[in-house]
Amino acid sequence: MGQSAVSFFFVLSGFLITFLLLAERRKCGHIDVRSFYARRALRIWPLYYLVTLWAFAFLPRLVDVGQPSGGALALFLLMLPNVALVLYPPVAGAAQGWSIGVEEQFYLAWPLVVERFARNPLPVFALIVALKALALYLFAERPRAAALLFYCRFEDMAMGGMAGYAYFAGRVPRFLMGRPAKSTVVLAALALVPARELFLLHPLAEGAVYAALVLQVACSPDFWRRAEGRRLNYLGNVSYGVYMLHPTPLTLAAPALSALALPAYVLSLYAVTFGGTLALAAFSYRYFESPFLRLKNRLAVVGSGGPAPPAPGSDLRSGIPRE
Repeated sequence: MGQSAVSFFFVLSGFLITFLLLAERRKCGHIDVRSFYARRALRIWPLYYLVTLWAFAFLPRLVDVGQPSGGALALFLLMLPNVALVLYPPVAGAAQGWSIGVEEQFYLAWPLVVERFARNPLPVFALIVALKALALYLFAERPRAAALLFYCRFEDMAMGGMAGYAYFAGRVPRFLMGRPAKSTVVLAALALVPARELFLLHPLAEGAVYAALVLQVACSPDFWRRAEGRRLNYLGNVSYGVYMLHPTPLTLAAPALSALALPAYVLSLYAVTFGGTLALAAFSYRYFESPFLRLKNRLAVVGSGGPAPPAPGSDLRSGIPRE
């Protein structure tokens, strides 16, 4: 389930950031690229580098997980943890950062692409997906190249970008919004986990299904009204910390609980990991991330909720300034 969840994360991230960039350009006439980079750094870098420091300098002294190499550290510091995962053994406590690296690498160029092709970025999105499909075909028999392609998921983010543009421009295909289509997409999304494991579904199809699912949810205000709630919103706020910090309680608890019988070990490990992760994420959000987030919010041009969603089928292209 973890791999499918990461694919969904990439699609959702591509959808949201593309929509917000387009909304900023419509509102201001241009995209403030420097401010975009600053906002991304303030949201991602503090906790990312704190976890990197913890995993390389301190965690190996507490638990026998092996000392990570200097080459891996250099790649982590350069925001290339996905490359480190291909070239070196996984770094306990920090290996999950590979997806953060993919996201940051993609967004290094993304505001420039959206600014240049704001009137119709779909060909660029399609080119990214096509190049990934070609690369998967050409390098399928080369293990290291195939691994690097697996850990460079730009195609998922591009498909999320397609959905973000369709939502922004009111170009949502009507056939996606009918009840039969919604049921089909939901069932396909639920089937992705076993399909991935059994190699019954191409990786690119997974991103396409998730893009359709995100688009359907975005165009369903009734869903948002039902799903809105203080507790879920809070979990959303601390979700980055949950993702980045969850290996730490797991890594620390596993050897401490290893003497227990198997059922007790599994139940205890889950309880300690879930509880410890939520506690760490809540502490990090309140006492470490919040100062950076307040500074980030001062630089925001469009709130993360974005402007009012366009009606499906409406055409807002006239609201996008010309080049």
